[in-house]
Amino acid sequence: MTEEIKEETRINFRLTNEEVELVKKVFRNNRSLLITMEHAFLQIPLNAIELSLLQITFNNKKDLWQIVKKFFLPEFTDDGIYFGGTKDLLMGLETKDLLPEDVALRVKSFEVIEQYLRQQLETFKTGEYQKEQKIKLSDLKNTKDKLDKDIYIDIFARNLIIALVQGQLMNLLQLGNYKEETPEERADRQKKDSSK
Repeated sequence: MTEEIKEETRINFRLTNEEVELVKKVFRNNRSLLITMEHAFLQIPLNAIELSLLQITFNNKKDLWQIVKKFFLPEFTDDGIYFGGTKDLLMGLETKDLLPEDVALRVKSFEVIEQYLRQQLETFKTGEYQKEQKIKLSDLKNTKDKLDKDIYIDIFARNLIIALVQGQLMNLLQLGNYKEETPEERADRQKKDSSK
């Protein structure tokens, strides 16, 4: 059992070996799926082919949806940290050199981010990609009739949503394409590294 845990955490702290294998099966060399997921997350209109791809990939596949959720919304549970080492979304909030008022604005931005991600993840679960969403990414950049603090909250949230979506999709691609080194490959790589 201990050996199995070491192997799982060496590949990815968030996922079990079975989940890693599912990520590899679904996302290996599958840029078209990841681009389509980016469109869905960022509310870019989907064409019929993209809709079909998402429905084929995610419909009635709760295990895959749970994995995607682990990447986009890490959270604490009663059992400790959800993925054995991953922080929750708010832990990325840098507060060291900020005034309390600025921290409060960023916390509100993180609330918007979390609500937005939950909303978008729900579309992957239900397959309702064309449904009108409560929080629209395009509205977050709209400054008309907003107070300065609300503009800050929304723009900060919008920019972080885009960065987070792109970063997590890249993480899925990298894990999907991950290949364990054989002992021979490791020895060759170490020999090359030592000769530099």
